[in-house]
Amino acid sequence: MHHYVKSLHSKFIKTLPGNFLTVYRGQMMTAGEFAKLQTNINGFIAINTFFSTTYSSVVAITFAGDGSGRPMFESIFFEIEINLSLHKTPFADVHKISQFGSEKEIILSMGSSFRIEFIEPMSDKLWHVKLISASEKDTAQLDDLARYLKKNINNESNYLLFGKILRDMGQYDQAEKFYELLLTELPSNHQDIAAVYSCLGSTIAKTQKNLRRGLYYLRQSLMLQVKEFPKNFILFADTLIAIGGIFIERRKYQSGLRYYQLVRGMFECVHPKNHSRIILRRAKVYNNIGYVYSEMNQFSCALKYYKISVDIETKLLPSNHPSIATGMNNIATAYLKKQNFSLANKYFQQANEIRPTSLPFDHHPDHAQMYNNLGTMEYEKKTFRSSISSF
Repeated sequence: MHHYVKSLHSKFIKTLPGNFLTVYRGQMMTAGEFAKLQTNINGFIAINTFFSTTYSSVVAITFAGDGSGRPMFESIFFEIEINLSLHKTPFADVHKISQFGSEKEIILSMGSSFRIEFIEPMSDKLWHVKLISASEKDTAQLDDLARYLKKNINNESNYLLFGKILRDMGQYDQAEKFYELLLTELPSNHQDIAAVYSCLGSTIAKTQKNLRRGLYYLRQSLMLQVKEFPKNFILFADTLIAIGGIFIERRKYQSGLRYYQLVRGMFECVHPKNHSRIILRRAKVYNNIGYVYSEMNQFSCALKYYKISVDIETKLLPSNHPSIATGMNNIATAYLKKQNFSLANKYFQQANEIRPTSLPFDHHPDHAQMYNNLGTMEYEKKTFRSSISSF
């Protein structure tokens, strides 16, 4: 997707009349996340995924909401000023090819960095947050994360890039339609057909709308890959992981666990040098195995695998990468279920400290689950006032 946005970017900037571009974004944020943003005025943030914005302030305000989510959520209107001389990551006008052209959509690439200029009330129901482009010198603290994100997005086939951006933005229904379109447009012997089947199956499984259909596409992908194994080792492993995940969603834990253990064994046969992508996939598998054991109420086993996963990620990823925060949250959750509140609180706080340095802060299920877990912990400790503020 990065290459695709970069291609559109080079054409787009030629149409701009000056050296500045202002775009807007509306969204809801948890009260806790917004409080942290308020303490970071004049600080810097990096975008950790492709970021949808719009030319239209009216459209953005519509997406921001009307403040009815209080006290749990705040409605936020972002005004984003892009300085073309400072902004090094590409962005593009995609409203002509978007399914929702009336939204006048501008896509910013992951790794973009901004300074928070101000946060002030726009009305009694809406907050106004002004972001401006940050120079590379200003954002030294975010450079590691930005470099990792930019490098990570260069590994996708051109035929799969647009689907990836839709999935990264949580627009799974649109991603599903796009992958279905690819299946009709690409020749049946195209080199990416197996990947399209795998991505389509994973996307359908993510929405949990039709797990049986998702499993069908994943198995179609697997049959194609087996013929040329190990041509695309990582895709093969990702497909097995996705199949295992469907069995877990069906609560067939032993079946899902067998797939995860199979992939773990595959990864452990690969020499670690110069295979960081494979090692990070291994971390993902360890995390998934931990989740299965947690669902089976075997929390000591869950903690073992969660910690191995986080240990791998902290060695390979920037310290403020959101995946590390997710891993910390998983460890905290396992301790919470063991009713070890002190260690649960320790890891919840570590997870919480990572999240404010990266956007977006949408009402994402991972974020919501983290705050739900914090509320549960406080409730279990009978500290009801703190519990209400987290839930």
